[in-house]
Amino acid sequence: MNSQPIQSGQGVVLLKYDSSGKLLSTKVVAGLQDATGASISIGADGTVAVAGTNTTTDSTNDHGLTTPASTSAFVQVYDPTGAPSWSKTVPALAGASAASGVVVGADGQVYLSGTTTGSVGAQIEQGDQDEFIQGFDKTGAATFTKQFGSRGTNTSAGMTYDASTNTLYTLGLEDSQAVVRSFALTTTTTGTGASLKTKTTAAQAASRTLGFADSVAGIGFDNGQVVVAGTVAAATISNGGTVTKPYVGQSDAFVASIGSSLTPSSGDTVAYLGLSGATQVATDLTVAGGQAYVTGTLADDPSSLDANGATEGFVTGVDLSTGGVSYSTKLAGTNGQDAPSVITVAPTGSSILDQLGLPQGMINGTTSNLITAATSIQAGQAFWVRTSPGGPQTKVTITATDTLQTLANKLDIALAGQGTATVEALGANSQLQINPTSSSAFIELDSQQASNNNPAWTATSLKTDVLAALGLPSGVIRQVRQINKLTDVTQLREYGLNLPTNLDLSTTANAQHAANALQAAMSAVMSAYQDLASPPTMASESLAAEQNSGGAVPTYLTDEISNLQAGLARLTGGASSSSASSSGASSGSVALSLLGSANANANSGSSAGGLSGLFD
Repeated sequence: MNSQPIQSGQGVVLLKYDSSGKLLSTKVVAGLQDATGASISIGADGTVAVAGTNTTTDSTNDHGLTTPASTSAFVQVYDPTGAPSWSKTVPALAGASAASGVVVGADGQVYLSGTTTGSVGAQIEQGDQDEFIQGFDKTGAATFTKQFGSRGTNTSAGMTYDASTNTLYTLGLEDSQAVVRSFALTTTTTGTGASLKTKTTAAQAASRTLGFADSVAGIGFDNGQVVVAGTVAAATISNGGTVTKPYVGQSDAFVASIGSSLTPSSGDTVAYLGLSGATQVATDLTVAGGQAYVTGTLADDPSSLDANGATEGFVTGVDLSTGGVSYSTKLAGTNGQDAPSVITVAPTGSSILDQLGLPQGMINGTTSNLITAATSIQAGQAFWVRTSPGGPQTKVTITATDTLQTLANKLDIALAGQGTATVEALGANSQLQINPTSSSAFIELDSQQASNNNPAWTATSLKTDVLAALGLPSGVIRQVRQINKLTDVTQLREYGLNLPTNLDLSTTANAQHAANALQAAMSAVMSAYQDLASPPTMASESLAAEQNSGGAVPTYLTDEISNLQAGLARLTGGASSSSASSSGASSGSVALSLLGSANANANSGSSAGGLSGLFD
């Protein structure tokens, strides 16, 4: 994603744009295997909290101890400059947990909501699947956990926060009914100076069952009113207040606005938003400026859809002071399909700056230059450097305070005179560059330590590839000798399969990673075969340079390529690179016989004599 690798089957990415739509930064949330994002919250000081759910696979360490697969909610918090502050996984005893919402409180504390099929924070299980909320202080330490719900299966639509009263409100579906709960937060401080400690507790203050619903979509807070949205198959929000717009569809989205005490009052309202004959489903809610905005899907609308099975998106606004519809529009997609999932509102509205394509607010605000802020690398992760063929590896560890410059300083020491590391400015970006000191210098980089069974071998891991996150490929770096601006063909050429040691076929995404890695390895074998079958000469290098400059391909060279392709077909048994080899020797044994040594490394040399990585 924007030059940052997703080091897993599926990752979570935080993209920051200015108000004109210009992309300012890309952050891949670190430490995840197969994850989905659920919610994001921005504090008054610019602190950003991201919540989601991460699924891990079974793993076994060097001592033979196995960590079982799990599905857990997570929270990642960044400071106002974009540097990671802390991250937490929320495991569930004897079950799984999933995030549904996150909020940054007025005091910088972070609150998470979600569901669990087990026990979170040693809480007592209520049903088959419960709702929960959990609080964290500014260091990421858990301060409280509440687990609640009916005896059946409960779902969570997230939470909202009232800073004026320090109160959390949650919305869930319990026994098929929409239920709103409020939790009063109390923070106490003890000690002074270095011994200063704060403790936050949460106590349920009230709850209110609104009525039966098919699903709940979101909850918000505005001007003393708690606002909720969901979907019903009939006019079943019987405890939501005065109905300001009646139920008319096959299923309707609804918006209910109730007082913050959750006690029924004359000011409470319910609006059903559907259209006659149509099936409407709410997917998200946001509130701003006394208005509630709901988005979702609208199917089988006889007034606008011609094709069977077509689905529109919709956005509807409700005036919270009256409960009346204040805004409505439909969103038509390609082939009649459109399914909005999230909505948000800019409270300041549009301005002349939008028409000029200029952003609102601060320009070029303070950003962090830490590696952990600019990449998905976590503090403590490392890569390895080798400065002689088959020699020992030197570990280079990324710390929480490392920048590209401090990393370059570490690399200079690890390179042991075989090369130099520099940071080059390239516009708004910075580039880490490694240059060998001479044509005889040897430098090898890898994101994984050499195998215990094959100490001279290296293999890059798909999930912990620090070099890829830095924009540097693993492998051998050499100066490429040149004669009259042509590659010296007498210089040693190296080929490597670069196969990861942790290929995993347990999921479709992981299997695709494995297939890509095997296909790349076969390409390396083919390149080695081509150079062995027809070793390059200075004449062929000159011809290649001429062809790269745009000249025509001679007939004899076309014939030679055809002969090479026939040889490659014999090597692979006539199968494509994505098929199993039908020849007597396996691709691994062919590779070893071609390479003639156990040092299987990727050739990463360049005519500039260096290796570089580019990132923001």
